[in-house]
Amino acid sequence: MSVEFSIKAQIRNELGRNKIKKLRLQSVIPAVMYGAGQKTIALSLDKKDFEKIHQQAGESSLINLNVDGKDFIVVIHELQHDPLKNQISHVDFQIIKMDEKMTAEIELEFTGESPAVKQQGGILVKNMSKIEVECLPKDLPHHVTVDISLLEKFEDNIRIKDLKLAENVTVLNEVNDSVVTVTAPRSEEELKALNESVSTDVSGVEVVGEKEKKEAEAKADEEAKAETDKKPQDNKKENKTESKK
Repeated sequence: MSVEFSIKAQIRNELGRNKIKKLRLQSVIPAVMYGAGQKTIALSLDKKDFEKIHQQAGESSLINLNVDGKDFIVVIHELQHDPLKNQISHVDFQIIKMDEKMTAEIELEFTGESPAVKQQGGILVKNMSKIEVECLPKDLPHHVTVDISLLEKFEDNIRIKDLKLAENVTVLNEVNDSVVTVTAPRSEEELKALNESVSTDVSGVEVVGEKEKKEAEAKADEEAKAETDKKPQDNKKENKTESKK
């Protein structure tokens, strides 16, 4: 099977917070790869190359990861972000076995226009942005299309059971869960009552910059420790997209 997306990575020997920080200053993203019986391997990625692949492939597409000349079929299992710079700071890749079923979260792509919104002024309410599916890796969809033009009147719903997927792809969400709906617009009286009920407790407001700085520092410490302590068997338990027989 050919895989549409490919990226190169190098085995990384630099571990620990300070060394990882130095890599990021060189436009390198630290990463790890695990799964399918493979021990955890620390990797480094070119920042621009990964951002391009991530934009195209998202987090639910198979990727051919070339590590120092050896190819692995992987999916992006987890991304970490720098809350101050709003940039990707770390990547977890999971190795996939092509002959075993896997579970993955798939992005929903909303298309069309709802008559209830366009003509009647309704409010579109998206109840979810992803669904969880199970299938063989070769059948993994990049996204699932949701046609909101079917929402013709208030309180119309598109539910999980209404989504169109291939027969060999199983949705794990509850079949009657609402994906998207349209509600009637609020009246002026309702909006006024809502505004009057909102109060701001200034004493409870934190300084955002300080909070995010502390979170970033804590995450960096956790990340450095995780890379040295992580074991393959632990990854398997935590892995949302772990293969299933």
